Amino acid sequence: MTSKVIAICGHEGSGKSTAARFIASALARKGYTTKVISFSSPLKELCNEHLRVDKTNRRALEEFAMDARRILGNNVFTNVTFAEMRLGTYDYHIIDDLRYPHELSKLHDSDHLTYVLKTRNVSAREADDTRLDELLTFTEVNNIDIIQLPDDYEELYRFVEKFIELVR
Repeated sequence: MTSKVIAICGHEGSGKSTAARFIASALARKGYTTKVISFSSPLKELCNEHLRVDKTNRRALEEFAMDARRILGNNVFTNVTFAEMRLGTYDYHIIDDLRYPHELSKLHDSDHLTYVLKTRNVSAREADDTRLDELLTFTEVNNIDIIQLPDDYEELYRFVEKFIELVR
């Protein structure tokens, strides 16, 4: 059986990981097996283990990732995530860091039924992050629906409970 995928996009600090935990918890309460995964996990593990770069050093991680993708191809980290998904026997994989069009393209082309959720915008500081704009443009061009998540936690909790009923 191929797992379903719930991919969450949004700016840094907008609640992607929190939403992923809420959704995983709600699915588990309904008896589904879930795993929260990140496209960036392999990058963070490599940088930490071999370069001693802490996962909080976003600038160093982004520079390393750009070079790795330039040399090894855009999907170098995405492929690792897909390999992990193939090995698992989960009902749902929840990706808490959808950021790039090539990530969504690979999900879109896969045999995984995928739901894309978007967190709120958090600040003007993030307005210069064009990754989300490129991702949203990709969804429009390819007619991929995005579900907007509520801003506050109480509304998010209610939304998740309703969303889980729809995706079962």
